Amino acid sequence: MVKPPAGSGCPTAEELYETWMKQHIYVRYDKNPRLRHYLRITIGTDAEMDAVLLALGQILGKNGKKCDE
Repeated sequence: MVKPPAGSGCPTAEELYETWMKQHIYVRYDKNPRLRHYLRITIGTDAEMDAVLLALGQILGKNGKKCDE
């Protein structure tokens, strides 16, 4: 389970889920109040790991800052 950063301009777990589904990066999102801030990511291949890391880099930015900070 991962919790996306909560900085200014950061997407919510639900927004990430919707964006990544469109990019064919399949993660699990649950609207349960205890889990709605988290995503479950399962990675099976090196190519899948590369795709997730690239997508995370686009969100966090190249310099490692969180979202729009």
